[in-house]
Amino acid sequence: MSALLLLACLVSLAAIVMYKWRDRKIPIIIISDIGTDPDDILAMMVACAVQKFDILAVITTGGDTINRGRVARRWLNIAGMDHETPVVPDLAPGSGNTKCFIPEDTQSEEESFLTVDKAVDDLAGNIIVKLAKEHKTELGIFAIGP
Repeated sequence: MSALLLLACLVSLAAIVMYKWRDRKIPIIIISDIGTDPDDILAMMVACAVQKFDILAVITTGGDTINRGRVARRWLNIAGMDHETPVVPDLAPGSGNTKCFIPEDTQSEEESFLTVDKAVDDLAGNIIVKLAKEHKTELGIFAIGP
């Protein structure tokens, strides 16, 4: 009986969420270690293609984050996203150390319009907090990775 009640509550909650967001895009941040495995690319391309999400920022993690940012910008460009969507490499120490695969046609760091400020200790974290304060409970965070 309690399982049936839980299922009914979940279905009702899903219906309420779908009703609330039916006419507008859901604001999201994507946090990704893109550049190692294809799952991140697929997830980002789906998020861009469904036209249901307003991608406010892409944060790259997992080590070699500048190059991961370049790869993220490449895929956003392919998906038709403009340069107004910030791609922010997480430069904080300890963000990982996996190797990033960089496709040959990936733009340089300067051409990728990355949001980088080495004078700020945790720019990626600051951007996440800023967007969370602006969008409160409506913000979705898609963390793609291991």
